[in-house]
Amino acid sequence: IDKPDNRYISESKIDKTISAKVILNSINKSKNIIVINKGELNGITKEMGVISSKGVVGIIKNITDNYSSIVSLLNTDLKINAILKNSSTIGSISWNGLDPRIVQLNDIPLSSSIKVGDTIVTGGMSFYFPKGIPIGRIEDYNNTSLEGYYSIDVSIFSDFSSLSNIYILHRTDDDEIKFLLNE
Repeated sequence: IDKPDNRYISESKIDKTISAKVILNSINKSKNIIVINKGELNGITKEMGVISSKGVVGIIKNITDNYSSIVSLLNTDLKINAILKNSSTIGSISWNGLDPRIVQLNDIPLSSSIKVGDTIVTGGMSFYFPKGIPIGRIEDYNNTSLEGYYSIDVSIFSDFSSLSNIYILHRTDDDEIKFLLNE
């Protein structure tokens, strides 16, 4: 079983990862959901980040005692904070509902220096994922936007057509961060 790279887990407030098996997964809808064989009895709670050995998978949406559903990265409702690894330029990842191998990197200004092959990682600006978890590489971009931002396609590292083992990130600082957000 491929395990996630511990370098990006040890640098954050990740207490542990909980491994799970994918039992249902779709990639051909606009709002794809993944179901796994772990739930509340295994320590899973809503809004935990989920990764594969290759990178970001999604966020826990609902839980029962023994199962959980995940809002997949391939869900048009999900936006994930992301950065260009080499420059720390902040943007967000979303999916346009078309190709299950390609997501879009948004909000990167035309003044930023980018190139095909640049690595995109999580930005750490949310409590779902720590900074630095791999997402993908720039596949293509267009700089003809009138709004002053690139249009960027990112080839994702995780292969959603063959997901079987995933890992749920259990953060030790969840309650503290959620307390501050709810003040």
